[in-house]
Amino acid sequence: MDRLHQDADIRSRLNTSGSGKTYFDHFVETYVDRFTADLEIVSGGQLPFVSSRLLRWMRGEIDRLRESADFEPAFHRTAGEPVHGDLNEGNVLVTPNEWFIVDWDDVSLGDPAVEFAVLLWSMIYEGGNWGEFFIPDVEDAFSKRIEVCLRA
Repeated sequence: MDRLHQDADIRSRLNTSGSGKTYFDHFVETYVDRFTADLEIVSGGQLPFVSSRLLRWMRGEIDRLRESADFEPAFHRTAGEPVHGDLNEGNVLVTPNEWFIVDWDDVSLGDPAVEFAVLLWSMIYEGGNWGEFFIPDVEDAFSKRIEVCLRA
């Protein structure tokens, strides 16, 4: 993934519009917008196990996530790295000798911290720490962003 995130040729091919999307924009699209849309579906579904109190808490959590990211200066830089866009364990195929990443439909410019958070979340949720995984060229801004992403 690091090779993808650093690939200048792919970056230049994806950067045709010069949109200047920030890491914050990428975070909002990946988490906040999706969570908000999901809650709209849940709130309209009359699910007996989702109380109105739980829905209010979930909406509040979405607001707190957005505020956390917006407050962090590391999110307000241009997101110029190529990212897979749907990197999760279902898109990583492992054989006895090598591994492959599939489903490249969502390649775009974005935030590697979001990408690694999505990929590593299930392992970290079970008690791991993202710092235990080899992620090259980790800078302080990346560390701050991935912490918020993992909370999401």
